[in-house]
Amino acid sequence: MAMNEKLVKEVNLQINRELESAYIYMALSAKCEALNLEGFANWFSVQSDEEVKHAMKFYKHLIDREQKVEFEAIKKPYTTAKTVTEMFKVAYEHEKYITDSIHKLQDVAQEVNDKDIIGLIDWFNNEQIEEEKSTSSVLKKLEFVKEHPGAVMMLDAVVGKREGD
Repeated sequence: MAMNEKLVKEVNLQINRELESAYIYMALSAKCEALNLEGFANWFSVQSDEEVKHAMKFYKHLIDREQKVEFEAIKKPYTTAKTVTEMFKVAYEHEKYITDSIHKLQDVAQEVNDKDIIGLIDWFNNEQIEEEKSTSSVLKKLEFVKEHPGAVMMLDAVVGKREGD
């Protein structure tokens, strides 16, 4: 199935962004492991796995439409975050960035009138509402407890129950 070159390029960029997201969340998970916060580490690890699945949705769409998938280099995740609150600020800001990139992808799809990708993009728009809400929810709780060790440990136990698909 034919696809506009500009749209194919943008979908490939989105694959890269989703894989970069997975890399960022994996790095945040490692930071939490280093702090012995296994629950938060699990939350970020599950999120990392989810981002790979997101990349694969776009990958599969291109493959199904007989388009070339092109992988770009993924830059090393860098963050100076030292506390879980700072880590969730990074996560929340990154999710907002991903939401903006999905909106840009939607704009390109509409510009080139590609109706076949609209359903997938709609799914991602709804997913991003959930992604921003989940990172924001944990962030607000962490900001509320102000890194009080007992409260952070309780939150660690709660978020540690998160399971992947």
